[in-house]
Amino acid sequence: MSATTHAAVRHAASLRALREQPLWQLLAATKAPAILAVLRAVFAEGDLAVPGSMLHERVARELEPRPFACYMRTR
Repeated sequence: MSATTHAAVRHAASLRALREQPLWQLLAATKAPAILAVLRAVFAEGDLAVPGSMLHERVARELEPRPFACYMRTR
């Protein structure tokens, strides 16, 4: 096996291993933008970590239906 072929095989194995990682799977998910938007809103207060109960409450609050006017920007 040539050095170029060996390097290509190692590179392919590295990419395969990355694709199995949860973060890679999240970023590749079709709903990634929505998931990341919720996480951004949940951790917008600058918290790097929150207790599970607080995380649950914040996520639930983000997923509550809102009136259309909430999504309109005002100047």
